[in-house]
Amino acid sequence: MPVPPEPELACTPIPVPAFFKEAECSFSLKKRRQPACSNSCSVLSRSLPPPRPPAKGVPPLSRLFPNRERSWSQPRPRGVSFREPPERPLSSSHYDESKGETYFQQCFQCLSKLGRGSFGEVYKVRSREDGRYYAVKRSMDRFRGDGDRQRKLQEVRKHERLPPHPNCVGFQRAWEEGGRLYIQTELCRGSLQQHCEAQAEPAGEAQVWAFLWDLLCALG
Repeated sequence: MPVPPEPELACTPIPVPAFFKEAECSFSLKKRRQPACSNSCSVLSRSLPPPRPPAKGVPPLSRLFPNRERSWSQPRPRGVSFREPPERPLSSSHYDESKGETYFQQCFQCLSKLGRGSFGEVYKVRSREDGRYYAVKRSMDRFRGDGDRQRKLQEVRKHERLPPHPNCVGFQRAWEEGGRLYIQTELCRGSLQQHCEAQAEPAGEAQVWAFLWDLLCALG
């Protein structure tokens, strides 16, 4: 049985809205190979201002914001103090800048690690200058910026504000090297917890009041 032919589609063009025709026109000011599609597009393109030439008098961003190297990021050690100029180089007969070791490694003999916290690590050291034993706290991480450095230096400020007292840990000095903070203090024989644990019997009420009195005297 023969298949009937398919009906022919109507050739009537689909009407296109006027704003679609205007959208086909380019707003570029470059010359087109084909003429403008409509008078409205040509009028609109002529009404746009020409692009501005590149400004040659403006310096690049690298000159406006130079990448200045911070003084505390230098490898040479510098003393930190809020009583004296904060940036002063350290000098010692045991320190040689040409060597690859730090000031802490050359001027101190590290004996053991006393503890570790969120701020840094504390070491029991022996000074090569006077032969005495000290505790040196070194910041765990390098300074992440000026704000982080100022927050860590607050501990140095607090140490210097405290007057000398037999119930307070004696502060010696502080310095920064390679983006890290070092704080040198008096070495204590042990903590209050270690002292209580070493006793044969638990601390009585009278001894607890004595400990509290010593703490209040130090704070006062």
